Parts: sequence; structure tokens; C-alpha cells
Amino acid sequence: EAGHDRRDDLERITVRVPEVHGGEPEEGAAELPALLEADLLHGFLYQGNILTALLSWMTGVPCLTSVRNRDIWKKRRHRRVSAWAHGRALRVVFNSAQVRDETMAAERIPARRSVVIVNGVPDLPVPAAVHRDRKHQTILCVASLRQKKGHTHLLEAFRQVLTRIPQALLLLAGEGPMRRSLEETAARFAPSGAVRFSGYEPDVASLLWRSDLFVLASLEEGMPNALLEAMAASLPAVVTAVGGNPEVIEDGVTGWLVPAADSKALAARIIEM
Repeated sequence: EAGHDRRDDLERITVRVPEVHGGEPEEGAAELPALLEADLLHGFLYQGNILTALLSWMTGVPCLTSVRNRDIWKKRRHRRVSAWAHGRALRVVFNSAQVRDETMAAERIPARRSVVIVNGVPDLPVPAAVHRDRKHQTILCVASLRQKKGHTHLLEAFRQVLTRIPQALLLLAGEGPMRRSLEETAARFAPSGAVRFSGYEPDVASLLWRSDLFVLASLEEGMPNALLEAMAASLPAVVTAVGGNPEVIEDGVTGWLVPAADSKALAARIIEM
């Protein structure tokens, strides 16, 4: 649904959005000429970069590739394929200097062909009235429920927070394959309602305005939109010092940085806040 909303936004500013997809051979054959009409192909993330580079090789249309995360999951074979895809690109676009430096070293990308364009976020709508939960101090994390987002360390930190601030509430917005195991972990130490899983949340802005503190315990990041949106809502943030986070947060000035996978340090900073 979000994808359709973005397509509508693009079409409102007269950007044509054709769909190129597979199908029966006679259907797919008609799609390649449409690509030949393009002036530029832009790859997005690992699989998209590979497909874009292949299409560029097949059609002769120039391409860009992009990297938005450290991708610590990649094995040597993935790096080799990525290096081939980036080698076909006019430019490789990164969303943070840290991601650029690490990827350039691992995938042999010349500095002259790299460019950093940091993520942008729209102005957040300000609600007419903000209804805060005055019975709790609400800690908000907006992230997919995947290992790289560090929720296991966040829950351990929150267990420590509850011993000092029993009225604290942790709100986890996002969906992912770890949800059940995280719910089971939270149930073992947290009183009922102290950890809430909201699932996929299309209206993140309303959560930001109702919260007291934003936390991101990621083990890897690029340039997290969730953090940028929290700052746009003037919400204090405690995040791990990974990826582009230190390029956004000046520790102790515009937010707080803690080491990744250090639940004790994370808990201490949350309690202080």
C-alpha cells in the first residue's frame, strides 16, 4: 500500500511510473523495448543493483547503483557480485560516509565514482493536540523486527531500566520474523503492558509526538530515516554508534550515542534521560 501511495505522489509531479515485470514469454518480450527508452537505470539495494547492472549490460543504458547499509551479512561471493555490479555503474550512491568507506574497501569501488547523498525526510505533520500517556514514560523504537536492529539488546536494556523506572513503557513499532521470540522474551521479565508491539505502523508521526524518548539499538545502519524523523519531531534520541548514526548525532549535543550490543550502556543512558 505504501508503494502505491508513493507512485501516486510521483505521478502527481508528472513522473511516469511504468511497471516492468515478468510473465509469459510473449508478455515479457514486450517489456525490454521500454527499458531501451530509458536514459538512466538506478539500482537499489543488493538484488536491485545486480538486476540493474545486468539490464545495463544487455541494453547499453547507463546505470547507477546504490548502497544504503553496511550489509554485514554479505559473504565473499556476494561481495564479488556486488563489485561487478558497481563496476558497471557511472556512480555508486551511498547514504552515509561510513557506509561509503566500508563498502569501497570491501568491494573495490574507486573513490572518484562514489557519491554520498544523505537521506531526507519530509516535514512531519504536527497534531492539533498531543495526548501523552502521563502514567508512563514512553520509550519508542521504530525498526523492523530483525536481528540487525538489536531488539534483543534493547529488551535486555529495558529489563534494567524497569528496576529503576517501573513506570517506563517500551513501544516497539515494526514487524518482522523475530516478533514471536521478542514477545516471549518480554513476557519473561516485563509486567503486562510494559512492552507493547504495535506491528506495522503507517502513522509513525503520531507515535513520535506521544513519546518521551526515541531509542535505536541497531547493530548496523546506513542513514536511518526513523532517527531523522524522531529528530524532526524534537524527540530526544539514544542510538548505537553504528553506520551513519554518528554523522547525524553529535553525542551529548543533538542526542546520545552508545556502543552497539552494549545493553548496560544503553540502559544507563535511557535511565539518565
